[in-house]
Amino acid sequence: MQDSPSRRSQVEALVRLARTRRDNSELEVRLGTHSGIFDPNVGRGLFERLRTALELSEFVQTRTREAMHDYFFDSGGRRLRTRVHFDSRNMVCSVCTVAKAPVDQVLLPPAGSKQRHSLRIQLSSEEPCADVPRAVTPVHVRIVSRFSYVVGAWRYDLSVVASGDSRREAERSLRERNFAYLVECELMDGSYLDSRSDAYVAESIVLKMASLCTTMHWDLGGSE
Repeated sequence: MQDSPSRRSQVEALVRLARTRRDNSELEVRLGTHSGIFDPNVGRGLFERLRTALELSEFVQTRTREAMHDYFFDSGGRRLRTRVHFDSRNMVCSVCTVAKAPVDQVLLPPAGSKQRHSLRIQLSSEEPCADVPRAVTPVHVRIVSRFSYVVGAWRYDLSVVASGDSRREAERSLRERNFAYLVECELMDGSYLDSRSDAYVAESIVLKMASLCTTMHWDLGGSE
């Protein structure tokens, strides 16, 4: 019987897969908790501490705040997402529809017994869709306020999300301040992969979140 692959080798395999899917793909790491299922809602307290750290960081090159609405619906056997992005600086809005689906992922549990938070490292496909029905019935709606921080080839996204099965339900969550607080870091520059080994990128993904969450640790060495 063979031993299960180490988490390190699984993340390195994910990086190798990302190299072959450079177009229309995302490599990201999310912070959350895991108890049978991964929950990306980190709660307001931790969210605000991490946002303050990024606002004060000397390493952040660009800071932006964005508002958007996401509408998820099924069409042609695929789950699609239409994003309405509101640019308050230039007073314009843009609309884009994509088919986004997970390709593969690795879960990293906390390294210590006193730590609650896990990491989910995920590669996703994101294909733009031009042929979209004129009328659809959303199955999920999100109202998002997102704070973004660019550090080199990486971007931290901290999002406050009100959601529901319909626009009305999402607006109710917004009024009642029933929010999810999401923290992720995404590789934005694919050329980062060109001059770095799989092992280097795998370690870097984890360290990007560990450098933000300075009291938390995740071990790449163990097996599942």
